[in-house]
Amino acid sequence: MAIAFARTPELTSRRADFTLMIIPASTNERHELRFRNFSVEFTGLLRIANGYDAITVTRDREEYKGQHYKNKTDNLHFDGAAIRGRHILLFDDLLTTGAGLSQVSHKLLACGALSVTGLFLAKTLPPEDEYDFLPVEEAPATE
Repeated sequence: MAIAFARTPELTSRRADFTLMIIPASTNERHELRFRNFSVEFTGLLRIANGYDAITVTRDREEYKGQHYKNKTDNLHFDGAAIRGRHILLFDDLLTTGAGLSQVSHKLLACGALSVTGLFLAKTLPPEDEYDFLPVEEAPATE
């Protein structure tokens, strides 16, 4: 991601406008373990603001992976001063339903963010019987 960012002049010329924020994990402990060091390293590589502390976990909750109907922001605090007037690069390691991205993005925009762009390392695939977009080649029968 850092290389792609560095090779996009429209982004590199506006580094000062961007802040990396993280969609928090379900508990403070998980959030710290998964994202604190990543946030420091990644923002250092991109030379953009580190907004790790702009979204904080106020209380631990159960994990809601794959449950798009759950409110994923009711245990979060959003620091309006850190968010207002910023273009947010919103990171999560895994995109499942997109509910977390949608809910957190709406909160960030309500706090005054100018834009929100989601960044993910991977996307989960539905169970095998729910997709048909991957071509499957069967091996020829051998006799």
